[in-house]
Amino acid sequence: MDKVLLLDIDKTIIDTDSMMLFVLYSIKYSKINILRIPLVLVATLLYHLHLMPIEVTKSIVYKPINTMSKDDINYFMDNIVMKHKNEILFNIIKKYQKLNYKIIMVTASIETYMIYFKEQGYADELFGTRYDTKVIGKNCKHAEKVERLKTLQLDIDFENSYAYSDSLTDLPMLNLVKNRFQVIYKDKKAVLKKL
Repeated sequence: MDKVLLLDIDKTIIDTDSMMLFVLYSIKYSKINILRIPLVLVATLLYHLHLMPIEVTKSIVYKPINTMSKDDINYFMDNIVMKHKNEILFNIIKKYQKLNYKIIMVTASIETYMIYFKEQGYADELFGTRYDTKVIGKNCKHAEKVERLKTLQLDIDFENSYAYSDSLTDLPMLNLVKNRFQVIYKDKKAVLKKL
């Protein structure tokens, strides 16, 4: 049986939403992207009013990444995203790596930049929303996270595996293991609540 550590990323292993960090970085990267802010705000509003699918909204938000090099994306991850890392969760990752657990990160953010965590050795597998000039397929959220995990054809050791997420919308993924935790931020400090 496979002992796994399942992890969400935004507001779980990092203390914020990486999409918002990306929007700010895209403006710093190219000042012309400030002109896109009204479009991003309208797309976000339309999504929240259930008038636009999240995949279309994300395609609009992430469009600036189409002009960025791998070095630009790594700079974003190294110098912006990693400043928000949750030390508690990174210590948990290290602990379970030493115990030979399979570390799997599953996020609604786009794989284009989240693949960094796999490339840097923090995860054995990473699933996110697929993106190639626009979102491809479904947003990697809710039950879609479980569908992505099924592609690994794991025989998860329910009793001895662990999962962490900030959101109860991830219950389909969290319920794959007995030891599941919600990450709650109080005064910028992470608290782990057993579910």
